[in-house]
Amino acid sequence: MYEILDAPVPTSGKCYNIRGIYIGCFLGSPLLAGYFMAHNYRLLGRPALRGRTWLYALLSTVVLLSIPMILPADIRIPNFLITLTTAIGVRAFAEHRQGPLLRAHVLEGGTCYSNWRALGIGLAVTAFFVGVLTLVNVYNTPSPGFEF
Repeated sequence: MYEILDAPVPTSGKCYNIRGIYIGCFLGSPLLAGYFMAHNYRLLGRPALRGRTWLYALLSTVVLLSIPMILPADIRIPNFLITLTTAIGVRAFAEHRQGPLLRAHVLEGGTCYSNWRALGIGLAVTAFFVGVLTLVNVYNTPSPGFEF
């Protein structure tokens, strides 16, 4: 179905392995996982697949952010389950789309980034989102005694 091994796989540079993509999605967002996958496609000589990867990442992020708005208020789903389900889905998607390509890269002598790097980037993205949401909350909360 996907002809991703029709050309030699470059071994220069480092890529993100499947676990790193999973960690990035779990801690950061599907957009971060999309960044990791797009980086892999660029590094491994498949630049045509980068745009489609960004599209999938953007669409999955929009769907993920719209789930709480679509569900009725009386349905309570822990946020952790939504995040975990998304990360597992992204891991399966990454394994399907890049698994053979990444295995060929490693078998031919290529290297991958440490999962600690994906963890650090994921935590940085999480800190950024928390900071932005905190600022939005602070500036949207009226001060006591202030009327609109």
